[in-house]
Amino acid sequence: MSIFKDITECGGSQTPNSETKFYVSLWYIPGGCDYNNARVVKGYFAEEEKANEFANKYIAPPEMAMVCHYVAATDVNVNDSN
Repeated sequence: MSIFKDITECGGSQTPNSETKFYVSLWYIPGGCDYNNARVVKGYFAEEEKANEFANKYIAPPEMAMVCHYVAATDVNVNDSN
């Protein structure tokens, strides 16, 4: 089981691109037990179905995957008062 390989196999990437609409955030725990070196990993997906497919593999603890809508920094107008 490799989180990084599974991201790719489900049609995602480890970095966002112009097609990214969703991301999956989850815990990566090296070796499945090295909690001292655990970190958050995100997989980026163009299709919600693919994001859900990936997340469902890691939805249970300890990874606890969660699908979110992706908003690129360039999509946000920080000066917009609305």
